[in-house]
Amino acid sequence: MTIQIERATPADAAQLTALQVRAFDDDVRRYPDAPAGGPPGYDDVAWQLEQLRRGTCFKILDGDELVGGAIVFRTGPASCELGRIWVEPSRQGRGIGARAMELLEHAFPDATVWTLDTPAWATLNHSFYGHRGYRKVREAPAGRMLLFFYEKRLARGAAPHVPAESGS
Repeated sequence: MTIQIERATPADAAQLTALQVRAFDDDVRRYPDAPAGGPPGYDDVAWQLEQLRRGTCFKILDGDELVGGAIVFRTGPASCELGRIWVEPSRQGRGIGARAMELLEHAFPDATVWTLDTPAWATLNHSFYGHRGYRKVREAPAGRMLLFFYEKRLARGAAPHVPAESGS
């Protein structure tokens, strides 16, 4: 497994959208408390193209195969928000998302604060983000669901350590 991230291009929009639909629709199947559908724009190629124009969309590759994506927003000179990350459901649980998050943090070495939110019902996400060094800082309602907000602080001027690839 050789995980890497690259900036997505308009040619990737339809495939990234299809991957999001599979990933977020799988959440609805996996979590009985999940509302139908996914986050805003997850099933809309035009929305994906808008994210590409903003320059914040990445594709996650395993070798040459597109297996997921991520959207990062600059929220300040030293801060980023992980707006969304998704991995093909059949490829989850193999370290792809963890490696992608390391690479995203490394891609923004001046960002010392990272934030994200995730639904309260997405219990696997809570563990995943906790293992990546994020801590829950608050909860807030969003429509009919509760969101958990997470934060990770990195040492100023120090990019996070990105371990060498394993041969698995």
